[in-house]
Amino acid sequence: METSCPILGSQGEYANPNVACAYPLYWAWKNIISKQQSRVCILDSDAFLMKDCRLTDYVAQDELCYIPQTRPRVSEYMWNALVLADVPRLPEPETMNWYCGMLNGQCVDVGGQTATYLEAHPELKIRRARTEYHEDDARVPFYPANYEYFLIDESRVFLHYRSGSNWNKKSEEYHRLKTEWLKRQLA
Repeated sequence: METSCPILGSQGEYANPNVACAYPLYWAWKNIISKQQSRVCILDSDAFLMKDCRLTDYVAQDELCYIPQTRPRVSEYMWNALVLADVPRLPEPETMNWYCGMLNGQCVDVGGQTATYLEAHPELKIRRARTEYHEDDARVPFYPANYEYFLIDESRVFLHYRSGSNWNKKSEEYHRLKTEWLKRQLA
């Protein structure tokens, strides 16, 4: 794997939270997921299904369903928070790179390198999901609200807690209140 972003720090730990997410996904895709003969779902660990549905239906006509991300000088790439893929229908799935780092002189997040795969395969049928982000919401007992919905076909399919790993160092009280709210939303 070529990258301008180091994987490990001087003490053997991941270089940063971005790499801690990107490298395992890169490895899993290359060694396991790209070899599957089925449809797969990649989903953030802090995203929760909100409705009864068959996720495979979202890639029945399309090879991929994802939330697109962009950066200056970088075309669309897949955000790893939600990806549905019909792996057997993907051309050269083993060449998809989920790493972060630099692309065209621009820093990219986890999955940023997938832009190269998407550019190489313009024939792909893609269903683009979107987010409905809530930073400020007076109806919730925690601040900032920092949650979002993943919408596919304009319906709220997932509720994304966001920052569930607490990489942004919120208090225990913040997470207690947010988790109680989340449970009420999913009840």
